[in-house]
Amino acid sequence: MKLFLSFLLLSMVSVSAAWFYQPRSHFINGAGYQASFEAPFRTVLCADQFPIRIQRFADAEEICRIYLKKFVYQTD
Repeated sequence: MKLFLSFLLLSMVSVSAAWFYQPRSHFINGAGYQASFEAPFRTVLCADQFPIRIQRFADAEEICRIYLKKFVYQTD
């Protein structure tokens, strides 16, 4: 049991030290991860009452027109 607890403590210390001393090169200008992340989707409001999520570079007007035609007005 002592061997197991010793191993557990040693592994926790080594993981903590590795995390603490890791290089911070993935941070851009010290701003952190959130500054460099761009979401692949965005939320748009169709007809002022239907929020839908679309891809970032998709045409919002065309997607809204298709969404309203297909799901709201129930036409093909």
